Amino acid sequence: MAERLTDRSCAAFAEVLAAKESVPGGGGAAALVGALGVALGSMVGNFTTGKKKFADVEDDIQRMLSDAETICTTLLDLVEADAEAFFPLSQAYSIPRDDPKRAEVLEAATKNACAAPVEMMRQIAKAIELLEEMGEKGSKMLISDVGCGALLCRAALEAASLNVFVNTKTLSDRAFGHGPYPQVVTANPEGTSRTRKGTTMATQLLGLPVANALSERVAIRVAKLVERNIQPKLAIVRVGERDDDLSYERGALKRCEKVGIEVERFLLAADCTQEELMATIEKVNNDDSIHGCLMFRPLPKTLDEAAACAALDPAKDVDCITEGSLFGVFANRPVGFAPCTAEACIEILDHYDYELTGANVTVVGRSLVIGKPVSMMLQARNATVTMCHTRTRDLAAACRKAEILVVAAGHIGTVGASAVSPDQVVIDVGINWDEAAGKLCGDVLYDEVEPIVGAITPVPRGVGSVTTAVLAKHVVEAAERTIA
Repeated sequence: MAERLTDRSCAAFAEVLAAKESVPGGGGAAALVGALGVALGSMVGNFTTGKKKFADVEDDIQRMLSDAETICTTLLDLVEADAEAFFPLSQAYSIPRDDPKRAEVLEAATKNACAAPVEMMRQIAKAIELLEEMGEKGSKMLISDVGCGALLCRAALEAASLNVFVNTKTLSDRAFGHGPYPQVVTANPEGTSRTRKGTTMATQLLGLPVANALSERVAIRVAKLVERNIQPKLAIVRVGERDDDLSYERGALKRCEKVGIEVERFLLAADCTQEELMATIEKVNNDDSIHGCLMFRPLPKTLDEAAACAALDPAKDVDCITEGSLFGVFANRPVGFAPCTAEACIEILDHYDYELTGANVTVVGRSLVIGKPVSMMLQARNATVTMCHTRTRDLAAACRKAEILVVAAGHIGTVGASAVSPDQVVIDVGINWDEAAGKLCGDVLYDEVEPIVGAITPVPRGVGSVTTAVLAKHVVEAAERTIA
């Protein structure tokens, strides 16, 4: 049996790569680099697994380790497949130009040669998504290794994509030339750019880089407060055990732990009385060690939610459930705090350096949770804002005129291809469950819109990823206001 290229030492592989022979070439090197990137993700997973601190994500880590092994093995096999595909292509090029069969043979050989790098693109796209998740859930001690892995995969993906694009340009079958390109993702520190059919697609405005950057700034502010003997503290008030409340609570606990914020939970039974709830809120209000309070809503129908929200001190209202906080948003005054999700939209736009002053922004949605607050916040940043909703006449036309489109209608498919235009920035705030597809989705028809616009937040991994970081920021601001 002939020795596999990937069975050689690094030095031997580099030596054969540098030799006059054409194999291994760019495709094989791309696959190997992608495998190295995935291996770094596996290293982080193996370092994380089995530790009590990460018990709640152990199943996810094990799944990622299994997926990483499969991807890595596939990429190493593709090194060999790419080399094997070169020889028929080389023979096809050696056929005399006046041979009538040359074009047909060359076409078939080129298609065959493209198969390996196209599959590399698919596998590396999976690897990048895996590395992103590993960065979020794995040990932060090795976050730089995750970043290195993502950068290696990005380089590998660009190399494989170039390999395919250059080869398919020679094909007479242009349908094939446009067909094999998967919707792949290339990792970069600031969002993700995508390549298909040899053209640049919409930039993905990922929430994780925004949340991480914001958390780093918040952690510095926490440390400064602690130096002054002030420990920022968040109270979580939860009634019952709704799955979405528990999920957000886990995220908030992780985020607070990461930046150094203490958390005290006040857990009430789903059948608690109004008096018990009001007493809990009063306790939070009167505790000077608590700087912010997150109360999960909606409350059970047996409780008066409006009364409970009104009872909370606006100074501790870190998610805009009180009228005092709403006043602060609408009047652009430092009273209470904006809704975390609404502010997350602003944080994303700021992080990716989109200029708001003078920008034409359309907001689809009019709720007090997102639509109205984010419209006021954008206007406070000197944007020119058009507010729309699902009953706006010719909604699509209003959306197309915007430079930045914020969609928070709460309905799947509110915005499709007819409602967007090239180079737009789309912030999809929606979070819905698509029964037919069996997955989470936003208010925007992503597959229709993404090929048209300039940038878009995905769902999931977009706006929702930033909300807990904004929550932590609000808790710190509340603590800082006590000494201002």
